[in-house]
Amino acid sequence: MKLKRILLSVVLLTVATLAGLLAVRMDWFEPIPARNESAFVFRDSFEKAAVFRDLFPQDLSRWHGIQQVPERNTIDLSTEKAHSGQQSLKCFASVKRNDITSKSDVERELLHFVKGDHVWSECWLWLKGGSSAEHVFLWDLESSHKWQSPGRRIYLQKGDVIASDLGKWFFSNIFRQPPQQAVPFPFDRWVRLRVHLFLSEQSDGIMEIWQDDTKVIDAHGQTLPTARTIYDRLEVGITANGSTEHAHTLYVDDVTISRRAFW
Repeated sequence: MKLKRILLSVVLLTVATLAGLLAVRMDWFEPIPARNESAFVFRDSFEKAAVFRDLFPQDLSRWHGIQQVPERNTIDLSTEKAHSGQQSLKCFASVKRNDITSKSDVERELLHFVKGDHVWSECWLWLKGGSSAEHVFLWDLESSHKWQSPGRRIYLQKGDVIASDLGKWFFSNIFRQPPQQAVPFPFDRWVRLRVHLFLSEQSDGIMEIWQDDTKVIDAHGQTLPTARTIYDRLEVGITANGSTEHAHTLYVDDVTISRRAFW
């Protein structure tokens, strides 16, 4: 009898814990966030910065944080490559080891994109060649207030072609290029990445991705985890390197994110 009571207590505790985690993840108890109709645009060309820390001013007008995992990874300003101006951001991410995903990127927080909003973003990327870039993630728009920060991510899949998933969510529908028309991501030159999202937790969401002047993703489906989700953080760089074989170097320049179309 004592053993049964113990087992019942364990089961009830497990159920309560899972229910609590599910409620937090699904945000049933939170109000629907209000849309912000005002114009918003953030741009950074990584100029007017003598040293890396100048990208993070106290007035929060530029970038707000970095991911540098593990510590041997590097992220800094560089004059080796520049799409415009004199410098860009150089990100180096080592291989994935011991189930720790390698990361090297910058973060812009305090964003406010919700259901019904359009997101327009552009950045210029120079990915150093020499090996497959499968499992390299380049651009994340996510919700920092939710467990594991789910959101839409852009990455390179097998064949070094762009795809997008709804990362760290229960049902991650992946937007892929048609196999017979897939365009590999170029190495060793500047590539313009353009992204347009219409945010919805239902099937009417929209995601369009352009690689230079070619639209490589034109998808409809879920682009927001829940109707109450607020995308408040943009990450650009090597937001994840899932490869256990290849380290990667990426240069980033001329990053823009806006609530309204600018091209």
